[in-house]
Amino acid sequence: MMRTSARMPDRAMGRRNRGLTLVEFLVALSLLGIILALTFAGMRMGARSWAAADAVLEDSERLRMTEGFLRRQVEQARAVSIGRDEEHRLAFWGERERLRFVAPMPNQQGRLAGLYLYTLEFRDAGPGAAELELSYVLFAPDFAPGEMPEPEGRVILARDLAGGSFEYFGAADRREAPGWVAQWPREDRLPLLVRVVLERPDGTGGTETIALHGNAPR
Repeated sequence: MMRTSARMPDRAMGRRNRGLTLVEFLVALSLLGIILALTFAGMRMGARSWAAADAVLEDSERLRMTEGFLRRQVEQARAVSIGRDEEHRLAFWGERERLRFVAPMPNQQGRLAGLYLYTLEFRDAGPGAAELELSYVLFAPDFAPGEMPEPEGRVILARDLAGGSFEYFGAADRREAPGWVAQWPREDRLPLLVRVVLERPDGTGGTETIALHGNAPR
């Protein structure tokens, strides 16, 4: 009996030294696979979240730059007259989806110095989509009000919009108090304010209210 008791610890130690059994190895391998799968799934989710956040920041920055450009240009709108003979009016046309005005070219950028006729227009870009386009041409004060010269250049300021609009604040009639209107009717005076609304598909967007600097004809 004493010999048998002395051998039992040796047998237990031998089983421990033989290492993992096949079943234990397969269980460990399965657990490792599950851990790796969860790790890679988390990494992919994190990458998608990062990409989505980066896209949102990029869209917000692009929208901010567009609003800044609009403010700088529209606030410089000049009250200049156009027309031949007795047919005169200010070179400013304000509609809900289109705005035309005269202002200097920013930094001239290698173009002729002087005033340019700008057109800002919300254009259809497909089902449920819109874009904001800017076109420009060197301003010639002798063209007739019913004539619009062909633009020298065009650029898309904002893409992937759900829509957009312009609104105008001022006295639409000399006998009325100032207020907001969707179309500017006066030919002898600029509005006091122009509001630009940019609508994005996710329901967000931006609104820029711009004060025009001068109303005296030049």
